[in-house]
Amino acid sequence: MAQIAGYALGGCWTHIRCVQSVVAHAFLVKDVDSTLTPMRWIRAMTGILRSLFVMLTVAFCLRAWMLP
Repeated sequence: MAQIAGYALGGCWTHIRCVQSVVAHAFLVKDVDSTLTPMRWIRAMTGILRSLFVMLTVAFCLRAWMLP
């Protein structure tokens, strides 16, 4: 279940059209939203992934700044 969730989140950009994204999409359509399309999912996840990227970049920069 965790692997499918991981592919559903990050795989929407990195694993487009591979078996993992097909399995994740089938899971989401069956259990989350039957009207979900791959493009709707990518649009929904892009904002989350962008925010995560910015927060991790800031965290890594702050950590590097604090190192001696």
